[in-house]
Amino acid sequence: MRVLQLSLTELAGMPSRLFRALHATGTPCRLVTYREGMFTSDIVAPDRATLEAQIDAADVVHVHGMVTYDAVAPLLAGRAHVVHIHGDPDRQRGVAPPAPHVVSTPDLLDVFPAARFVPNLILPDELPLSAPLRPGEPLRIFKSPSLHDKHGALFAALLAPIQRRLGDRVRYVAPRALMPHAELTALRQSCHVSLDHLHGYYGLESLESLAQGLIAVNGADARCLDAVQAAVGERPPFAVARDPAEVGHLLLDLCQQALCDGARFAAQRARNVAFIAERYTPAALLAPWLAIYRELV
Repeated sequence: MRVLQLSLTELAGMPSRLFRALHATGTPCRLVTYREGMFTSDIVAPDRATLEAQIDAADVVHVHGMVTYDAVAPLLAGRAHVVHIHGDPDRQRGVAPPAPHVVSTPDLLDVFPAARFVPNLILPDELPLSAPLRPGEPLRIFKSPSLHDKHGALFAALLAPIQRRLGDRVRYVAPRALMPHAELTALRQSCHVSLDHLHGYYGLESLESLAQGLIAVNGADARCLDAVQAAVGERPPFAVARDPAEVGHLLLDLCQQALCDGARFAAQRARNVAFIAERYTPAALLAPWLAIYRELV
């Protein structure tokens, strides 16, 4: 079975991760993207003839995002394909494709009720563990790339009072815009806590933070956590806070725990790594996709 991953943008690396995970199983796969720089790429910005040839050669086309689907829909007529719906751009558009479609986070089921939820895939072997917090070392809090633009001001407002209270015992680490994923991973590896958005679900940043042994703070709601548990067999051990005040209190508690109860803090970080190792293996998270592909061909 030959699979074509097709995406106009990099979408936080999901097309690239699926491309590499499928290759690792021996499933023939190509990846067509129209932007490169942050993640592994394959075929970049092909002309129409090359794109049509790749679609012709595939048994199933995995289309990432409604914008991509709109651009290529005429080329998919009569061909096996599935549309993978991701995050804000698709949520704002809100028009379901006629093709079978899958959502990457449970909240998207409100907008696309006919969809199936399949959890995002990560590649733990590419995510080196964060170092333990040593006595006297400042706690390093990593700012998720999802906290950009207007969210950056929220991040600064949350962290300023903690900085004033704890001084040089805490430091904040923010990746530069469009940092390549390998560099971002190395930067996150130097940290102990990550802060993701508060929108009621979670980003890939939170999953990769768990895999690297960070405490992953986000605003995942109960329905989101229940859906992940139903899919993988266990609730993800996120540190959940659902509004700015809760985040401020939680971050302060984590800082004090890390500085005063290092064993408890280390145990939580180890639990996060174990959760990913046991529940988020590439094989387990590829299985739904392979089943979907087989249903289509």
